[in-house]
Order: sequence, then structure tokens, then C-alpha cells
Amino acid sequence: MTTARWLTEGEYLNLYYPYFAVLIENRNIYYEDEEPNQHTFRLRLRAGGKITLNNEKMTVGTVFINFRGEYFTDIGKGVTERFASKHRVMLGLGYIFTYAFRAEFYYYIHQSRNTYKDEFNTTDNIFSFLVRHYF
Repeated sequence: MTTARWLTEGEYLNLYYPYFAVLIENRNIYYEDEEPNQHTFRLRLRAGGKITLNNEKMTVGTVFINFRGEYFTDIGKGVTERFASKHRVMLGLGYIFTYAFRAEFYYYIHQSRNTYKDEFNTTDNIFSFLVRHYF
């Protein structure tokens, strides 16, 4: 993945290190009940960053919002997939306890597409809670 990151710290709306990333994925699709196997490349575009709420910088005691959006598109020929990722949005809230520990709560909205029936599958709602330790 190639990432471009702007080194801002609280300069614009308390936006902390916004980024844009591009990933080219090599995808091999295999379903047991079908032949032949399929192969394609997919482009994943990602943008995100953090917004600090009570400090300009990410220091101890900072509450922050983490956000990310992703879009997936095939490069060249498409393949037939039952759950092809199309869009993903992530919103999170975090708190920095010490320079080594922080806790973060995330909510993901993930939409996939069934290319067999050419329709969008139901949207997944995913919640996660992370405790991070930095050495």
C-alpha cells in the first residue's frame, strides 16, 4: 500500500495526519461448487485521519475521532463474486491514557455486492473495541 500523509497537527479543524492511500490487490477467487478459478486485480482507495477534540496534538488525555473511507474497484476484467467489497466507512472514538496505552471504539459500515445477481448485499454493521499498547 502506498500512503500519502499530510503532517498536520491541529492546524485545520484539529485534523491530525490526514492521509490518502492506494493498494493494488491480486485476487484469486475460488468457490468449491464452481469451475474455473478466477483471477483479477482490484484497486482499493482509502482516505482518512483523526480529529482531536480537546487538544491540538495527540497527547495524554486527548479524545479523538478516527475516520476512514474505502472504495474498491476492479482493474481490467471483473470476476464473479458472492461478496465483493464495494464501500466501507469507519468512524471511531478514542482516548489516550498514557503514551503507551490508548482505547478506541469503532463502528464500520461495510457494503458488498453479489455479482452473480448484480445486486448489493445487505450492509454489515461491525463494532470493535481496541486497547492499543505502544512500545
